[in-house]
Amino acid sequence: MLYGCMGVCMDVWIDITNAPHVPFFKVLIEKLEKRSIDYSVTSRKHKFIAELLELYDIDYVEFGRYGKTLYEKLYESTKRIEELAKYVHRLKPDIGVAKHSVELPRVCFGFKIKSIFVLDNEYAEAQNKLTLPIVDTVVVPECLKLKLNHAELIKFKGVCEVANVKAKAEDDFEVEKPEKTVLVRPPPRYASYLDKKDDTKIIVRKLLDMGLNVIYIARDNERIDGAVTPDRVFSSVNLLSKIRVMIGGGGTMNRESALLGTPTVSFYPGKKLAVDRYLIKLGLIESADVDKVIENLPKYIKRGRKKIDLKAFEDPTDKILEKILEISRC
Repeated sequence: MLYGCMGVCMDVWIDITNAPHVPFFKVLIEKLEKRSIDYSVTSRKHKFIAELLELYDIDYVEFGRYGKTLYEKLYESTKRIEELAKYVHRLKPDIGVAKHSVELPRVCFGFKIKSIFVLDNEYAEAQNKLTLPIVDTVVVPECLKLKLNHAELIKFKGVCEVANVKAKAEDDFEVEKPEKTVLVRPPPRYASYLDKKDDTKIIVRKLLDMGLNVIYIARDNERIDGAVTPDRVFSSVNLLSKIRVMIGGGGTMNRESALLGTPTVSFYPGKKLAVDRYLIKLGLIESADVDKVIENLPKYIKRGRKKIDLKAFEDPTDKILEKILEISRC
């Protein structure tokens, strides 16, 4: 265990349960390392989390896996809490930090460990009901209206992806004909908060018919004929800086793309999150259905990349670090 400022002993436990959270916590980890604050990282088996953790050079211990069905979600989460409880009992951290992890808040609550919880999806009803009542501190974008009865609420100006786009990782993924390349990302099909129609295949086929180079970032093993689907892990920020247009049915990559100044169109099939409405209001993301996406595509391609001043936003990892230091009395 290392010692932080003023000789105070600190040990931070970070639980990473989704691939987009890896670059976010990479930025926080770099800040912890600069202050000689000891930390441990846990994760679960899901998509490319392990490969991304390796890409961003983050040491971790893996517990449990992601569940798709309601039964699997309940079973895997319950099993993971048990496994983490054994690990954390030995680890004895001072603080737990997570972004939408269901298990970290429960384990921290059980062991009376201070918890910091990052939330940017107000519609993740199941996760929020299981976590918000038992965490100590919640860090949220100021555009997200949230009322808490017990936890401390810390707000920041911007979105979590302000941190993501600062994370550095090297990969060898190259883009052919970047000026004609459109990246497409489907909606989070298995998310508990989303049960809507998915128009991704229609969009991809129409783009291919227009003679465009399409990179399809699948959420599972699905492939679409004619589209390029990466067969290895990559930095989304690196890729988004090389393409012409981003068309996404999800959230994280849309917001990363918008902050990089890449023309970004959302066809998210559910109710827009507060963070997405915020960037739409700023003119950094456009929202459109399938027909509008295709109709306006020439405009998006012609527009080119904008220059975005990230200093206009706050980095949420700064807020987390401040709270860690406060808890540790540094």
